[in-house]
Amino acid sequence: IIPQTHTSRAVVNASELLTATKMVSAFVDKNGKANGIRLEADATNRRVIVMGAHAERGDGVSDIDAAIEGDAFKVILQAPYLLSMLERVTAPQLAIEFLQNGGQPMPVVMRPVGDTDFLHVMMPLVDVPTAA
Repeated sequence: IIPQTHTSRAVVNASELLTATKMVSAFVDKNGKANGIRLEADATNRRVIVMGAHAERGDGVSDIDAAIEGDAFKVILQAPYLLSMLERVTAPQLAIEFLQNGGQPMPVVMRPVGDTDFLHVMMPLVDVPTAA
């Protein structure tokens, strides 16, 4: 279940990601179907964009500096689980490791940089395109 490799890796300031996720999570439905927080790694601009949206509450977007290795990626993670994990990270930096596998969602691995005792694996939500 734990991927041993990754095609992309973003290293971010853990407290900045926590702050951005808390802000954006105000827009998502924490206990319903629309509880996804989208993380997008923009390799060109060296940023991770954090987004949340709700039909009635609107959209929230934040971005943070990141050191990105590999290709850009987009992943949607459940807000309650992401927040719960981020609140427990004590290291200053967090590595988000993403594995692209033919468009299929693969587990995302998060590791505090320098802490070999902590590892968190999250299964992403499937991004369903909306009808135009």
